[in-house]
Amino acid sequence: MLGELANELTVSHHRELLRLPSNPTRRRLATQAVERAWTVRRLRAEVSSHQNPDGAPRGRPPLPAAVRRVRALGRLAEDLPPVEGLRPDQRAEMRETLDAQIDTLTRLRDSLEDPCPEPN
Repeated sequence: MLGELANELTVSHHRELLRLPSNPTRRRLATQAVERAWTVRRLRAEVSSHQNPDGAPRGRPPLPAAVRRVRALGRLAEDLPPVEGLRPDQRAEMRETLDAQIDTLTRLRDSLEDPCPEPN
């Protein structure tokens, strides 16, 4: 990839260059790093300035709020305390609340079966 430049750079320099998706950009920055005796810190700054020049966020896109909340609901359901010792009125209230939530969750699940366009 970098030919003879490869021997003139440290492993840390190479690690920074591997963050770039474009080989021509890697080669150009590697050449500059050798010619100008850049430190790894300086090369890191240069590589960062060449990543996502359009200002798009880096990394994985955030999950939609609906997905995050359903996952959180799943974690809460897994961590429920025991219901032994509840009074009859508390049990009845819990059953009513759970029935309402089951209805809501069933409607949500059913809506996921309908095909819908991918978000942009």
